[in-house]
Amino acid sequence: MRRLRTLLNKINSIEFNVQASLIVVSIVPLIIYFIMNNVYVTNNFLKMEMRNIAFGEKQIMEVIDSEGKKMERMAKDYAIWDEAYERIGAKHVGWFKENFSEWLPKGQGVDLIIVIDKNKEIMDKYGLENDSYFKILNDKAIREVLEGKYDGEFEEYPYGLKQFQGELYFIAVCPIMLIDYSEPSNGLVILGRKITNQMLHDIGMKYGYGLCISYGNKILATPEWIDNCNDFLGRNTKGGNEEGIWLRNSKIIKSTIINDISNNNYCYLYTIGSRDMFLTTLDLIRQNGYWVLVLTSIIIIGMIIKSKNIIVKPIKSFEEQIVKMLQDSSLGHIKMEGPREIMSLTTTFNLMADTLRFHKDENSSLKARSITDGLTSLYNHSFIFDYFQSKITDGIKEMAVIFCDIDHFKKINDTHGHVIGDEVLKEVASLIKNVMSENGAAFRYGGEEFVSIIHSHEAKHAYEMAEDIRLKIVGSKEIQKYCVDSPITISIGLAFYPSDGTEIDTIINKADQAMYDAKENGRNQTHVYTN
Repeated sequence: MRRLRTLLNKINSIEFNVQASLIVVSIVPLIIYFIMNNVYVTNNFLKMEMRNIAFGEKQIMEVIDSEGKKMERMAKDYAIWDEAYERIGAKHVGWFKENFSEWLPKGQGVDLIIVIDKNKEIMDKYGLENDSYFKILNDKAIREVLEGKYDGEFEEYPYGLKQFQGELYFIAVCPIMLIDYSEPSNGLVILGRKITNQMLHDIGMKYGYGLCISYGNKILATPEWIDNCNDFLGRNTKGGNEEGIWLRNSKIIKSTIINDISNNNYCYLYTIGSRDMFLTTLDLIRQNGYWVLVLTSIIIIGMIIKSKNIIVKPIKSFEEQIVKMLQDSSLGHIKMEGPREIMSLTTTFNLMADTLRFHKDENSSLKARSITDGLTSLYNHSFIFDYFQSKITDGIKEMAVIFCDIDHFKKINDTHGHVIGDEVLKEVASLIKNVMSENGAAFRYGGEEFVSIIHSHEAKHAYEMAEDIRLKIVGSKEIQKYCVDSPITISIGLAFYPSDGTEIDTIINKADQAMYDAKENGRNQTHVYTN
């Protein structure tokens, strides 16, 4: 009985409870953490890898689509042209040769050109083998253009991928029409740019991925990934998860189907990413978990041998600082005074906090780059919707949208080249951004088009800001030094939220319409949208 009473007294003592609590509170969670590290952390890292590769694929698909849209805009520029309409009616073959096959390959990097009239008579061609153009005319979308389905003004004319003569091309087709669309089409223009391994390399390098396209029994790939692609496609016709993702040793591969110009399933795009960073980080976390577990066990044994005060005070201080961080929703350094083991644990925590803060800052930087136009440093097209919605969420009740388009910008590019054209775009963007200041935000909408959103506008104030932009461009020496024949000017359209619409696409379209009214009325002016 005496021994039992002595044992019960020890169990009820503060020293025993402190020692037992240290063992339970410190060792058990660390063991759980060590076990969960192989399950929870690994699964979360895998999900992160999958999100990253899916986001990278989305960015690459946007770039691929933008390449197709470039061809579509170019085909539209050269097909919807009064002079082209008249020349094809007169069967002026020499004129088409001069303006198409002798210019576009060198000036615009076009690899394929077909210009035919309604009777399928060739006016000009480039990049063809004999009469092989008849094969491409059998495509559904191209037949529909030739048959007149796309006669008139459309926001987009057919574009997409097409295999031709054993090569893969970005293809765009547009009917030859008058600029006012007043007469039926008189033929069509087909422009194409060949997809090469180097092109895939350039796109992939932009986002840090390898790219591979398989079509038929052929493969296009970035040079440094060609062997990986051949090996992967040779061994994997099926597999992957439901999202089309494969894990292969140190590589993660995402596949998606790309449709052709007639919207048929056509080829596969494989986005290949490296898993080295994730695998290295996982190994580091596992090692850290193991060593923290070992080190903490040693510390607890040493503290049990000493006294409860040496144990309780440092742990309590450590706990209080972490609790304060949780309450403040912040992550910082822990300041401690105590035994070497506790200080070592503190250092490990602080290093981890520094690493987490670094990755947080790095992610913020990546986000900033993803919403910024690389040439002008303005926000890019894709950020307009998010920005607009954020202002509505903030309670902004009224906004104005300014749509700007540089007049005769093509003449600047044709005269001075695209390098000078880019300088003009940067100067115009800088001027618009300075005018907007704290009143709103400026975006590069595309090409020589810019959009600005003004907060809490008054119509008069918005109009004055638009006029300020227009007049400063006319008066800018940095811009006007590149003028050709006449000063560089800008046409501007204005529309308002919510009076002209509650969706940003609707408001931009109306501002765009007002801008076109300004151009039709002589350019270098500001027009407000009216029903």
